[in-house]
Amino acid sequence: FGPTIMAAFTVAGRFEQLIQQPFNSLGAALATYTGQNMGANNIERIKKGFWSATKISVIFSLLMLPVARFGGEGIMSLFTHEADVIREGAKGIRITCFFYSALGMIYVTRNVLNGAGDVKFAMLSGIVEVVGRVGLAKPLTFVPGIGMMSIWFTTGLTWLLTAVISCIRYAGGKWKTKGIIKAHIDLSEDTERGRNIELEFNKDIASTPGIQIGQILNEETTRVEETKIVYSLKHEGIS
Repeated sequence: FGPTIMAAFTVAGRFEQLIQQPFNSLGAALATYTGQNMGANNIERIKKGFWSATKISVIFSLLMLPVARFGGEGIMSLFTHEADVIREGAKGIRITCFFYSALGMIYVTRNVLNGAGDVKFAMLSGIVEVVGRVGLAKPLTFVPGIGMMSIWFTTGLTWLLTAVISCIRYAGGKWKTKGIIKAHIDLSEDTERGRNIELEFNKDIASTPGIQIGQILNEETTRVEETKIVYSLKHEGIS
């Protein structure tokens, strides 16, 4: 791509890092929010949080669109004084700014999935993003009208591809079953010395020894069944 294009890409990347900071903060909060509500088995609240975060992300992206579109040269001049680098970097920013909404959705969906425990797919989407950046850059240079600008089209298209895949995963709903506890607590049975509480766990941890699960729950596990752990919740003052 040549030294000028690479310098421009590096400098433009600094501005994109600033754009990503609000997305990153929103995503971190969303991951914690999702994890808490998964623990409370409140899926509907997670969905509301997802859509609220999506609205915030889209609004911020739309606000940044005209800033990057019409202020490219000014933005680049904050980081460098080389005219060629400023010119090429401004062109690149004008391309990627149309994909800021997709970038925001990556942070929203990925952190919801992380918070829900669907970490394997979140890692896979990260791999897709890396592969997309590497695999699209060179082929796009042969597309008429793109040329050296392919490096920025690659960035935007990779964001879009990753966002679409992540949204499809979220819409599929498999993340709802990824939490450790997936069933409600049944307090219907009461005894003189304690209450029997039934919790259903994912099958992949059903074979965990009772004492380990008891330590996770910070309670005394009495028996382990196929995918159900029944333990005794001690009342205060009752041994």
